[in-house]
Amino acid sequence: MANTTFKVVGISTFKGQRKVRYAQDLKRIIALHKCGNTDIEMFELPHAMTKEAALAYALDNNLFTVDKTVVKMQQIHTGKSYKEVVEDIKQRKSKRSITAEELVALAQ
Repeated sequence: MANTTFKVVGISTFKGQRKVRYAQDLKRIIALHKCGNTDIEMFELPHAMTKEAALAYALDNNLFTVDKTVVKMQQIHTGKSYKEVVEDIKQRKSKRSITAEELVALAQ
């Protein structure tokens, strides 16, 4: 199981908890949306990666919209303090991801 790789990494909110999500394709967004997840952000990876590598790639490339969960993951990943992470985030350029609603609308 430790060698399992994924082609998509993302983050979503389910019952008030933010969680990192891994999948083989972006169709996972539809399943997450149907199950009641909100604030879904999923990104294709350049190649199949393990969970650890996928999360590191997402954090290194600033893929996720910033919230407290992402700041905490960034702290763990980089070893930086909360203040340093927030300063790094403030200097980012915004990235656009497709929302679950937009993907569902496209699928119809």
